[in-house]
Amino acid sequence: MGRKYQELTEARIDAAIDFEARGMLWDKQAPGLRLYLGKRKVTWQFYADTRDHGSKGHTFKVLGHYDRGGFVTVVGGGAAPPAIIKNYTGPRPALQRAPWHMGVVAARAAAQIRRGKMLEGTSSPNAREGIKFEDAFADYCGYLERKAAEKGKPPRWAKNARQLGKQLLLPKWSGWTLIAMSERPDAMADWIETIKSPTSANHCRRLVSALYRRRAKRDLKLNKANVPTAAVELRAEKRVQKGMAAKSFPAWFKAWQAIESKTRRAYHMTNLLTGARPGELARCRWQNIDREAGTLTVGDAKAGNDIPIPLTPAINAALKLAADAEPDHKPGDLIFPGCEQVGHREELPARGNGLRRTFKTIATTHCKVPDDISAFLMGHVPEGMSQKYLLRWALSSGPAIRDAQSKISREMVRLLHKQAAAGRKAA
Repeated sequence: MGRKYQELTEARIDAAIDFEARGMLWDKQAPGLRLYLGKRKVTWQFYADTRDHGSKGHTFKVLGHYDRGGFVTVVGGGAAPPAIIKNYTGPRPALQRAPWHMGVVAARAAAQIRRGKMLEGTSSPNAREGIKFEDAFADYCGYLERKAAEKGKPPRWAKNARQLGKQLLLPKWSGWTLIAMSERPDAMADWIETIKSPTSANHCRRLVSALYRRRAKRDLKLNKANVPTAAVELRAEKRVQKGMAAKSFPAWFKAWQAIESKTRRAYHMTNLLTGARPGELARCRWQNIDREAGTLTVGDAKAGNDIPIPLTPAINAALKLAADAEPDHKPGDLIFPGCEQVGHREELPARGNGLRRTFKTIATTHCKVPDDISAFLMGHVPEGMSQKYLLRWALSSGPAIRDAQSKISREMVRLLHKQAAAGRKAA
């Protein structure tokens, strides 16, 4: 259907509203200016067809709203209710417009400004234009995976990002374009407030921000300053668990003995004796134990390397406890099945990364283990040391590494049984 242009005046618009007209009125004077008569709102819009390198498109912008006003008085006395205005034959009543009302003159001026910016190429992009969030999200996850592969690391953050996208981000934002999201920072801030977990909320904020900034480098229509998460504040997460002091070992040992599951007890004790990252330890399998070499290898570690942990009598005892819990285990089975999230829930004075920090404290403070050896046992790669040199250093320092691990295990066992030994001596 063709467009019908007419000379728009406020009197003509008011008459159309009075007769409950619906549809679009196009203005003759200002190209692209139109008035949409809806059921509840009357809106000024700017609409123009565009062509970019042979591709057709359009630009659209809401300029403001037209207020039909309220009837104040009718000449001759009395008020003129809207219901009878159609049949009213006297002088037109006075109207009182709202402060936000945009008249014909103001609408034409706004349309001329918008058209000038469009011709200059300086107009802001249409919120419906550009890449959609779900496409940008998939592209960013692929980028994270490629980045991890280049560094020789497992794509753990990409995996976590995809999970956050599936559970939280995509159900809410899949229908939005990045341009539309950048124009509604309030919507993003309000949505993130609905996420119960502070950690998940902060991760979503970081993901959207990083995704948008990376995309803005490729798409100049995106303003780097208008990040969708600009109004979002980081939420306070749970305090990082500190390491355990030497005097707390007996209490930890008593609480550890109260755990019913042998697998979970074995997991926590191995975590304490090795200082391994809790997640990496929970992913270890029986085939990672080399009895001939006397090592437990934590593979696919955070730094992208394998961590060979020398076995000591105390560590072997903890692994035997896990074996007793699963007597029919196979080489490919997990040593500590079901323990990947246990470290966050167990009722212990210290658990998870707290036990890792405890290992570091005992190693350096009590056992005086050199920093390079304790770092190697915990899977840290010293700054400036290549993997090739690290392997050569580990082979040459093998006896010292084993001695250090044995010394740490003996000190751990001594501290765990310190209170019981003191009680027997007093008796």
